[in-house]
Amino acid sequence: MCGVLTDYTLSSEWRHMKSQVIQKPVVVILGNIVVICLEALLSAIQGIRLEFYEMFSRFYEGGGKAFTPAKLEQAQSNIKTKIANKKAQRALANKD
Repeated sequence: MCGVLTDYTLSSEWRHMKSQVIQKPVVVILGNIVVICLEALLSAIQGIRLEFYEMFSRFYEGGGKAFTPAKLEQAQSNIKTKIANKKAQRALANKD
């Protein structure tokens, strides 16, 4: 009985190994292609980043006014003012 079980196990493993003979090289080749493409992408991104950083830092002069983030109260008052102005314009348009 043990010999039959061993033969069955070995034969099923052999069938499984035959399918892997084709699958393993395909997976290795496709995996290497993916890795090469990712490396090319990373190199291109690094080159572009360095180009922008080096070139813009040489020729860019920061002029203009400094950025100040809007505060919530200021934004709310601006919105309320715009709404009030629109209501006033509609009221004037309705009177005419």
